[in-house]
Amino acid sequence: MKSYGDWKRRKSLLISFAYIVIGILWVTLGDAWVGHRLLSSKEYWLYQEIKGVIFVCLSGIAVYFCAKYVREQKSFTKSLSRLDLLQTNFEVSSLADQLNSSVSILRPENDRFSIVYVNHGFTRLTGYDAEEALGKELPFLKGKNTSPAALERYEEALRAEEIATIELLYYRRDGTPFWNELKINPVYDADHELLFFIVLQNDITKRKCAERRLQESEQRYKSLFAHNPDMVCSLDMNGVIKSANPAVEKFTGYGVDEVIDQSCWDFISDRDRNKAKVFFEKVYEGNPQHGEYQMYHKSGDLIDIEAVVIPIIIDGEVSGTFTIAKDVTEQKKTQELLGKAEKLNVVGELAAGIAHEIRNPLTSLKGFVQLLRPNLSEKKAYTDVMLSELDRIEQIVTELLLLAKPKPALFEEKNLKQLLEHVRTLLNTKAIMSNTEIVLHYQCDIDYILCEENQLKQVLINLLKNAIEAMPDGGEILIRADKIDHKHVQISIIDEGQGIPEEHLPKLGEPFYTTKEQGTGLGLMISWKIIKEHGGEMVFESEENKGTTVQITLPVNPKVSDEKSGNYQITS
Repeated sequence: MKSYGDWKRRKSLLISFAYIVIGILWVTLGDAWVGHRLLSSKEYWLYQEIKGVIFVCLSGIAVYFCAKYVREQKSFTKSLSRLDLLQTNFEVSSLADQLNSSVSILRPENDRFSIVYVNHGFTRLTGYDAEEALGKELPFLKGKNTSPAALERYEEALRAEEIATIELLYYRRDGTPFWNELKINPVYDADHELLFFIVLQNDITKRKCAERRLQESEQRYKSLFAHNPDMVCSLDMNGVIKSANPAVEKFTGYGVDEVIDQSCWDFISDRDRNKAKVFFEKVYEGNPQHGEYQMYHKSGDLIDIEAVVIPIIIDGEVSGTFTIAKDVTEQKKTQELLGKAEKLNVVGELAAGIAHEIRNPLTSLKGFVQLLRPNLSEKKAYTDVMLSELDRIEQIVTELLLLAKPKPALFEEKNLKQLLEHVRTLLNTKAIMSNTEIVLHYQCDIDYILCEENQLKQVLINLLKNAIEAMPDGGEILIRADKIDHKHVQISIIDEGQGIPEEHLPKLGEPFYTTKEQGTGLGLMISWKIIKEHGGEMVFESEENKGTTVQITLPVNPKVSDEKSGNYQITS
């Protein structure tokens, strides 16, 4: 190409030089010849005009042939350049045929880009041989599922004559689809005019399938994360929350935006924080952990959380943790209720045995007192009290049997003030022996309530005995009756005793739970049961070394539900 260019430049110079020499000779020799041959001025001027016309015509002919020559030389040069490049590409075609990639050469022709060369890799990729592909446009491989938008990007890349990489779904000759990665490379001549495109094609079906599986995996992960009913959070090594699913708001009351970039230790209760840190340290060592701890709800309440903490391992190093937690507050309450129910079952069986053992000597005592009563007429008051107390013991024994097998209780209208005074009288002797005074303040204008008298007495006696035992140094116990509204009364028993520690208050009433050395915990349990069956409520308020207040709220006329009506008889 270099020698041809030098020859072309030398030839252009020679043609220009020859044209100048001929023009000079024409002018000088022509004038000299005319001067010898033509003598009249008229003939001379006619000659000059003819000479000028002839010169213009010859110059126009020379310019036309020069322009044509230049155009032909330019076209020839372009063709030669294209042939030279094609020759170079075909010289390496044997190497291209050894490539796994498909190599195609597209030549622009008017408004289309037709295939002028394909290697064997094209045949391996598409199933079409060279004869079937030559002269066609590359999109002849398209099918009904080929993206029109991707085809448009391919056409735009060709029209823009730019380097581009495009992924298209194409079809082989046998109809099987494959993902084709096209790398389009335009080739220009020395004058920067487009000669052709070299297109490299590769089957990327496996990669696309892998990408699709990865996308599906990510979508499954996002679905598992976002729609998981349990709370899921990811934390860094410092315990800072980096992501959380919407369930966090259901459990803690905090929105996702409120917990992101916050320390998880701010949400764990003070009591469990150190335990949780030890728990997480084991996870940082690469060991998944399962445990329970308490967290703060946005409302300030504590909730019980059961959590599984899994290490996030990247390149063999723990970079954070995943925490999957669920609220087990209600579950723990249910377990506690089941525990209480199990204890009640044991208590029922125990109570049945004790009641039967007590009834035998109780029957004998009651019988002998009745036999001796006529002979002790002067001590009639004592025998009456003895018989009354024996009846109450028998009633208590019957109540113990109720724990094993409930029976219908008889609700009757009773004078509340008389009932309270009777209970005070029964325990007054014990109170005096303990240097304690029982004071009754009745400030209620409700005289009668519907109740089971013996059961209600049993509750009040249990509470007063506890109050007396809580005041070893003596003091005052106040029984106060107040009207809350026209449907409810409140009985308060207030002592000045040692009080109950705050952490023990929630456990009062559980079977076998007691703060007394010789207690069994059954008294409060039965009392709670009786008040509940009366449709009432019993609340304890206490402060250590200052005393305890027990408030019993009772309906004046309790409504017995249908599910309990079989165990109650109400009379007026």
